[in-house]
Amino acid sequence: MRGEPELAEELLERAEQHASDAGDEHLVAQVLVHRAQVWIRIGDSERAKGALEIARRQFAAFGDDIHGAHCLLGLAGVAYAKKDFEAQIRHGQEALAVANSLGSAMLAVYADNLIGIARQLSGDLDGAADAYRASLQSVRRGGAFDGSVQLINLAIIDVDQGNYAAGRSAIEAVLTNPGVAGTARAAGQAALMLCLAHHRDWIRWDETLGALQAWFEESSYAEVGGARLLAEAADEAARAGERERSNLALAHAAQLWETLGHPQQAAAVRERIERSG
Repeated sequence: MRGEPELAEELLERAEQHASDAGDEHLVAQVLVHRAQVWIRIGDSERAKGALEIARRQFAAFGDDIHGAHCLLGLAGVAYAKKDFEAQIRHGQEALAVANSLGSAMLAVYADNLIGIARQLSGDLDGAADAYRASLQSVRRGGAFDGSVQLINLAIIDVDQGNYAAGRSAIEAVLTNPGVAGTARAAGQAALMLCLAHHRDWIRWDETLGALQAWFEESSYAEVGGARLLAEAADEAARAGERERSNLALAHAAQLWETLGHPQQAAAVRERIERSG
């Protein structure tokens, strides 16, 4: 049975053909961006990158800076999936320059957030926090978002710096909002699991892992930060003597890495489960 991404790809392929037959190259470029998003989701980063580069050139020919900037954000997303954080920062900064020139708060929100993620994952926590705060400022300026993504990301900085009490408090406060986007909620829950492991709160740990697994089964969405934090949470559970809980978390982390198109990372995590006995 075909899944949602496959069905979306089939529909978008038809849409691209119709736009091409109609001679509407601008619409072709827009469809290419949507197809690239599907390819990123299913782990075909190279195909996504090629589509976004083509679309970006087509938008440039039309003088369409807004859609061109969205292509840059998409390229930053491809770099994120490939763990090429230098390229992610570069594309994010290029998109941010366009956002600033056009006065687009919405573009700035996404660009700064992508820059922050790349800096965080490459170890520049202070730079990441600066980028997240800038993104939050754009959220408040634009008024189109509630800032939950940025607040979760800032809380994860606390977690990465070992401030587990502060991180837990901030994440739990954000997660009380039922409108928090699924991706932000999943990242926050993964970070929360690390806090819960340090606090030896296994009842909440079980609840949180169950919620993470349920959302993954529903969405099939995975992201690098969540996989990393989940593996770290599993490590802390193992140090606390909670081997079964640790292995359950590692099994889910392996699923995330597999979905992200990193089979070697997934295999390494599964080997850890086997070695644990």
